[in-house]
Amino acid sequence: MFDSDLFLDFFIALFALLNPLFAIPIFLGLTSEFTAGERQRAAAVAALTTLVALIIAALIGDQILNLFGVHVESFQIAGGIIVLMIALGMLKDDGKEDEKAKETIAEETGSKNKDIAVYPLAIPLLAGPGVFVTTIVFSSRLAAAGDFTALGAAILAVALMLWLSMAFATTAGRFLNDVAITIGTKILGILLAAVAVEMIIKGIDSHFLPLLGAG
Repeated sequence: MFDSDLFLDFFIALFALLNPLFAIPIFLGLTSEFTAGERQRAAAVAALTTLVALIIAALIGDQILNLFGVHVESFQIAGGIIVLMIALGMLKDDGKEDEKAKETIAEETGSKNKDIAVYPLAIPLLAGPGVFVTTIVFSSRLAAAGDFTALGAAILAVALMLWLSMAFATTAGRFLNDVAITIGTKILGILLAAVAVEMIIKGIDSHFLPLLGAG
């Protein structure tokens, strides 16, 4: 059965982390010397790369944790803390520090480079560490085929929205100013903070409370 709660929780977390609104100025900056056709290709490749990378992370997340002997609950708490820090960073400033870091990567790769869709656009600018941590945490909740369907649907939905934001970035850039992007980012930061707290609480509830009860 399709788990609508899992879909909604994961969709909100991914949407806030990937932030299609903030992707617009980054995409326009990286593709400033691209033709219209090259921009469309870069948008499609970046969105597809993000989609495939997250699906792979969801599929092998548990195996990675088992390889390093990490309990899912411990990773859930650690992941929640990391995501919470990202959310607080989104709320604390106007994103200028994050933008400066991304501009530095853009300068190193060069806007004239036509192969920026996979690196650095898709990874790590769009799908950074927080995105992969969140994906692995949510994939640990999979218990049935319907759960994976919900997780995959959320990844597909966000990747589609990400592609649309970049495909129409030139048009959207004329209407979106820094204030609108900042307000949108702060709203997403609040939602992401709530998701992070839920991740931490569930990790504590699943790991530490049983240990206390056993003691």
